[in-house]
Amino acid sequence: MSSDDEDEIHIRIHSRCSACGFCFEPGDAVCACEPLLPTILSRHDVLIDAKRAAVAAKAFGQTRFPELAYCDNKHGYDWSFCRFPACRLCRASPASLTVHALCLRLSCPPDDEGRRPRLRAFLFAAESARPWRGAPPLALEPLVEYREAALVARRPNLLRLPPELRLLIWHFADGSPLWSSSAIHNINSALSACHSEPLVVRLADVNCWARGAAAECGHVPTRGLVRLTFDCRGLRRVERLKTRPAVTGARSDFLAFVIEPAKEIADVHVTFQLGLAQLQLPSAKNFHIWDTPCPPPPHRCLSNWLPRPRVPSHIGTICLQGCTGLTLFVLSGSIYAVHAHTVDAPSAQATFNTLSSRLRKYASWVYIPVKGRITELGFSQVSGQVPERSNAIFQTQSFWLLVRQPTSGVLVGNYLVGSHELDFYTSQQPLLVFYDKPSDDIPISLVGAYSTTAIKRRAG
Repeated sequence: MSSDDEDEIHIRIHSRCSACGFCFEPGDAVCACEPLLPTILSRHDVLIDAKRAAVAAKAFGQTRFPELAYCDNKHGYDWSFCRFPACRLCRASPASLTVHALCLRLSCPPDDEGRRPRLRAFLFAAESARPWRGAPPLALEPLVEYREAALVARRPNLLRLPPELRLLIWHFADGSPLWSSSAIHNINSALSACHSEPLVVRLADVNCWARGAAAECGHVPTRGLVRLTFDCRGLRRVERLKTRPAVTGARSDFLAFVIEPAKEIADVHVTFQLGLAQLQLPSAKNFHIWDTPCPPPPHRCLSNWLPRPRVPSHIGTICLQGCTGLTLFVLSGSIYAVHAHTVDAPSAQATFNTLSSRLRKYASWVYIPVKGRITELGFSQVSGQVPERSNAIFQTQSFWLLVRQPTSGVLVGNYLVGSHELDFYTSQQPLLVFYDKPSDDIPISLVGAYSTTAIKRRAG
């Protein structure tokens, strides 16, 4: 990296609003900047980092959410907005927040005399939406409560309609600015009702906690497990478990979970403030985040890199019981999303809609019918080194996926990358398939299966 590159600051434009939780669409007015340090909300209101103070003084830089990776940087700031999936300058630059301009305006009106404290609280709430400091935002759908006041404020004539019709209009407005503004109203109400002084404690000293309530701290057993529950606003709940819950196949698009032995959180801290909480992990530590409250035990899982994540990973799960097919969304030999067809979710359209607009434009649908059950699932790392292209709009995954049934088999991967003489590690009679759910248009890099049978090696 050249000295010029080292001096260049990139502000990451993420795919979801850190305030309301909804995805951006091309052309949306968005604002982005570095998050403030937690000490900005301390009693003495002190900023200890001059560089961040300079950024904070400028509040946010505004741009339009791009359709591709190229951002409009004709803004005059001393940083560059960026959307490239594997940008090394983004990784080397401070973490960033991205919010709708509307969300910022609703929380911190420009002509409001109390804008500065409101802005600080807004920044802390947006930063707390990450599972822990420095982690990327989770791909969780927001839970927005019905707010008739918000509906009527935008369309006063709706008061003439019966309540049933107003509720129906509300549901049809899913993902619209109405829902975004309602989510912000919910957040503002919650923040104004909570104590603003920060409290930093070891997570190991927290027995239980739920958002909006005081943490129960004190004598905590060193054995057992800790389960953390997250939603689009960040950490939602902390609880202690005596034993690992049985794998049930239950999953959620709205909640995410971390389950770790109590000894693994000894060096983790948590900041409580404004009714919210955010974890602080040592720099070399990361946890897997699952979409199920009952993740499988690691020793029963086959994966390409499950034992300890190199980066924070949000893992999606597919229960194969009752699964009638799989749809893979593939571009240039890389898998970007997976849909499991079941009685409750027969169509893959909803999963397709979660992709960014540029992926929706180019991705192919690969449908794998499942008759009976999948008897074998495996993966193989490519033998050739997959080049990291920091300026590429679409990246390349580094594994091949094998799916076998009693009378058929499917191999998915990029034939232009790596050797074709592949050795597969396979899981027999898998009960659960899991994969990471990366953000910012990065292909799936983790794949695996849970089974009660042994792991085998199969020549390709």
